[in-house]
Amino acid sequence: MPTCPLLTAPPGRCHSCNRIDTPKWRRGPDGARTLCNACGLYYAKLELKRQLENRSIRQSDN
Repeated sequence: MPTCPLLTAPPGRCHSCNRIDTPKWRRGPDGARTLCNACGLYYAKLELKRQLENRSIRQSDN
């Protein structure tokens, strides 16, 4: 079975900072391999913080 070129080809630019070279492409709000390494780590940190805040809000509502 041939591999889909969209899954193997690197993205053109980071969706956040427009960087074209990075040691690793990371998942962002637009899907897999849409953020450069730096933006992906920053996005993941913000997502984790948001999830923890939502969890604490739900627990305090009980």
